[in-house]
Amino acid sequence: LLNVNFQSASGKPAEIANMLQSTKPDVVFGTETWLNPDINTSEFFPDGFNVFRKDRTGKSGGGVLIAVRDHLQCTEVPELDPGGEILWLKLLTRNQRSLYLCVVYRPDSSDKAALEKLDMTLRRAAAMKNTQLIIAGDLNFPSWNWETMTLKPNPVHTTLHQQFVDLLYDTGLDQIVQEPTRGENTLDLVLTNCPSL
Repeated sequence: LLNVNFQSASGKPAEIANMLQSTKPDVVFGTETWLNPDINTSEFFPDGFNVFRKDRTGKSGGGVLIAVRDHLQCTEVPELDPGGEILWLKLLTRNQRSLYLCVVYRPDSSDKAALEKLDMTLRRAAAMKNTQLIIAGDLNFPSWNWETMTLKPNPVHTTLHQQFVDLLYDTGLDQIVQEPTRGENTLDLVLTNCPSL
C-alpha cells in the first residue's frame, strides 16, 4: 500500500516507475495528480496496474487515482461516490472478502464542503455489514496532533478538525500514519477499520 501526493503525475514517468520498483506496492493511492482527460494514463504510469482516475474538472490541479496491480480483481463503486475528489474501489481479496479502497483529496484546511462529502461517504461505507475499509489521501488537517489526539497550539479551523475526528470515532476508523508527511504536519492520512491488514 502506497499513499502518494504526486503534485503532478504527468511528466514524471521515470520517477513514478522508480518509486513503484523500489516499494513494490499492490495498491497506490494518489492525490494532486493534476491530470485531465487529454492525458493518457500510459504516459505516466507503467504497465502492470489498472489505474482508476478521477480528474478535477473545471480548473487545473487536484485529481485523484487508485492504481491496483493488474492481477487483483477490483471494480469502481459509484454508489459511494458523493462527488468531488473522492474515488472508491472494491477489491476482492484472496479469501473472497471485499476490501473497499478510497482515495480522497481535500484541497484546503478550510474546505467545509469537501468534509461534508467525506462525512457522507464514510458513514455510508461504514454502515455496510462486515466491510473492510482503507481510505487514504491528502486530507489537510494541519492543526491536529495525531500522537496526542489533540489540537496543536494556535489551531486553525478547529471546528472542522473536531468534526473530522468525531467522524473517525463514529465510523470506527483509525488513522495509522504516525510521521509528519509535509513539514511538521501529518496531512496525508491512511484511515482504516482493519489496521491489522
